[in-house]
Amino acid sequence: MKNIRVLILSTYFQKGGAAIAAGRLWHALRKHTSLEVNFLHAEPAPHSPEEGVYSCVSSVWRQKQWWLRFGVEEMSMRLLLRNREDWFQFSLAPWGIGLHRHPLLQEADIIHLHWINDAFLSMRSLRYIGMWQKPMVVTMHDMWTFTGGCHYSGDCNAYEQSCARCPKIKTAFHPVVCSHRQRKAQFWQQFSPLVCWVGCSRWLADCARASGLLDTAAIHHIPNPLDTNQFQYLPQEQAKSAWQLPPGRFVLLCGAASLKDRRKGMDILLEALRLLEKQYPAMASKILFCTFGKAAECMSFDLIEHRHLGSFLDPKELNRLYAAADAYVLTSRQDNLPNTIMEAMASGTPVLATPVGGIPEMIAHGQNGFLMRDLSPQACVEGILFLLEKANTLRLSARQWVETHYSEAVVAQQYSRLYEELLRQKR
Repeated sequence: MKNIRVLILSTYFQKGGAAIAAGRLWHALRKHTSLEVNFLHAEPAPHSPEEGVYSCVSSVWRQKQWWLRFGVEEMSMRLLLRNREDWFQFSLAPWGIGLHRHPLLQEADIIHLHWINDAFLSMRSLRYIGMWQKPMVVTMHDMWTFTGGCHYSGDCNAYEQSCARCPKIKTAFHPVVCSHRQRKAQFWQQFSPLVCWVGCSRWLADCARASGLLDTAAIHHIPNPLDTNQFQYLPQEQAKSAWQLPPGRFVLLCGAASLKDRRKGMDILLEALRLLEKQYPAMASKILFCTFGKAAECMSFDLIEHRHLGSFLDPKELNRLYAAADAYVLTSRQDNLPNTIMEAMASGTPVLATPVGGIPEMIAHGQNGFLMRDLSPQACVEGILFLLEKANTLRLSARQWVETHYSEAVVAQQYSRLYEELLRQKR
């Protein structure tokens, strides 16, 4: 029997959390299964970084076409959206690349979609792909698949009904959102026998089931994988020395692709640190607050020292940084299954985080980290105080949790079984 051929489609291969997660799945499937897996993306890189990874915009002309579509889409979103902070949080996927005649797609037995926005695939592109009548897996890294266009809905639950009066869109353009949602509904309905949806977290899978678009769909839950050999359990003192961090200080680490993203809740954490200085000055003076990612602002405190350690770190550097930290903190307002939490725990670092999205599925409160009772700065202060006392006792449990739930072998086998089931149903 020939090997099952899987084609992963993702806008990016290395840029952004969803792309990193898709790339990690590609690695896991190639390493731990007999599947023949290829990865097709739209990063305009002149050379693919690895065998089995291909760019569909490899020529200069195709790169220019893609950048033009991407630029026009972004400009149109700026016209439609009310607030600047939503510019990169909303997509109507009006333009895309025609991949339905691509040889990799024609040869594949399974089409596996990940994050496909930024002018990679439009609803029209998806319709043409669907006409090949190949089983499709859609891994949802955010809420876009079942909303009128937003990647995260925030406090809005309109996606459960119709998205008719989207609060992010100017009133005059509400019909545009309704039209986009209708096209999504038609596509998912037309090809529903071929499509299987996967939520990276149980929270996201439940949101999809509650939506008006996927309420009758087959929705599974499979988490993202992590290479636990790449993110190792390292001796903390050696890691601190490598980063030239003082051994006697409690290193509190926070990072994201962009710390400016309001959804990541950096303002909650900063307010918590200032509260800590007022309420517990002796404890605050022990803390060295370190950040990585695109910096939000100049962070100054009375007692707490702050160091920003860069924007883009390779996995080896990042592993050492996590291992050097005494605790990792993420105060997101809404999130799916954050890569950073998984990476920190694999490095042996307990996590302090908000009880939102898929995060409660990752943290066993008091065993591998601290789950805040709510999104208030005071709740964050309570978590910091807990970890100041208990962090060292949680390091091994944090590592073991990732090995049990998110290791490559565990996740790869779950997807392999899903692919086989889809092909059996098709026959």
